[in-house]
Amino acid sequence: MRGGREGPGPGDQPGDAAELGPQRAADRAGRLAPAGFKPVQVSSDWVLEEENNQLRARIRELETEREILRRAAKYFAGETNR
Repeated sequence: MRGGREGPGPGDQPGDAAELGPQRAADRAGRLAPAGFKPVQVSSDWVLEEENNQLRARIRELETEREILRRAAKYFAGETNR
């Protein structure tokens, strides 16, 4: 029973996406696509550029933290020599 009704209804046929799983459903959809249909893809250049920007930002954060820790270590090393 699905959605409060008895038995299979529209869209509840064997081979539905939920039954097939994501990969098999995608394969099936590809076979059913009209001739000349090209799926939309995200530009890999854009994805790589975005990832590079995120990594550069993280590097800046880590460099700042390292500098703070270096200065703190230098300060506390001076404190112990007094």
